[in-house]
Amino acid sequence: MRTLRCSGYCWLWWPPPGSPIEDPAVASRVSPYTERMWNVPSVVPWALASAVVLALSATPGARQPAVARSAIVFIGDGVDDHQLTIARNYLLGAGGGFSFEYFPYRAGARVLTVLESDPSIPEYVGDSASGGTAIAAGVVTSRGRIATRAGNGQAVPTMLELAAAAGKWTGIVTTSSVTDATPASFVAHINRRFCQGPDDMGPTPTDPRCPEALKANGGLGSIAEQIAVSDVDLLLGGGYRHFDQLDESGVSVVRRARDAGYRLVRDVAGLDAIEGAPGKLIGLFGDDTLPVEWVGEADARARPVEFESDGSVIDPQPFRCVDNPAFGSRPTLEAMTEF
Repeated sequence: MRTLRCSGYCWLWWPPPGSPIEDPAVASRVSPYTERMWNVPSVVPWALASAVVLALSATPGARQPAVARSAIVFIGDGVDDHQLTIARNYLLGAGGGFSFEYFPYRAGARVLTVLESDPSIPEYVGDSASGGTAIAAGVVTSRGRIATRAGNGQAVPTMLELAAAAGKWTGIVTTSSVTDATPASFVAHINRRFCQGPDDMGPTPTDPRCPEALKANGGLGSIAEQIAVSDVDLLLGGGYRHFDQLDESGVSVVRRARDAGYRLVRDVAGLDAIEGAPGKLIGLFGDDTLPVEWVGEADARARPVEFESDGSVIDPQPFRCVDNPAFGSRPTLEAMTEF
């Protein structure tokens, strides 16, 4: 597997063995432009659930400066050229450029989403689950599915699982819950993205949820339950409430994770206290998605553009961003990534 480091977008050289392009049953449903795109380093702008950093690191050994030892994938929530242009202008000015814009290889890609009821029919609006699955596993699937095929629900291997099986260190860092659709697509397999914890599995009056994923029915359990027994070495983000729940056997998911060899930390002090190789580690720094790091000064918020009667624009009053008091003692995305 060849990958390129990326930011905001996602750069990767894919597919793995057994990808949809190598599977005739799936390749027949994939358009020619999608098939061609599997063979280039792809820059994939999708509206995904979170800022997610995934790392696949080589096993320990002698340093080889000329050879990349790690693959890092950055996924931005809703990041496209528009957001990058705004950020570039604000941070670097009109003549500036982000480091990834000077990479020797860049390309664009579109990935299909298909209907659950008939996977031969494209769905023109995807979601974080189908987009995350496309990045993580190279598989075209339907909305809401986490690393499973549309229609039959077959689990598909992800890049993190393949890397772990090859003896590589793997990790996920996110500003969302670690059980959210984008990070979950790399480590779990389930038919509905909303089945994040044991309490989410049961049916509601309008939604059957995930009965086939219940362990009593031969399934793998909720996303949190699958993470708790996974081979991922490092998971940092939010989502503690999904682990602070009892599984079908009456055992908390936190206990399951600890029994599987994970160490759990809940704040920046706990993360800072880690010395040396921590073994398997889960850091859950909030009950759900983490708060934003910055907010508008004096609670200022973005306002819609208004117009004069003659059509001229009334520019909103600019304001500064300041540290968010609600962020508290949580590690920043930078700190989690550097860890």
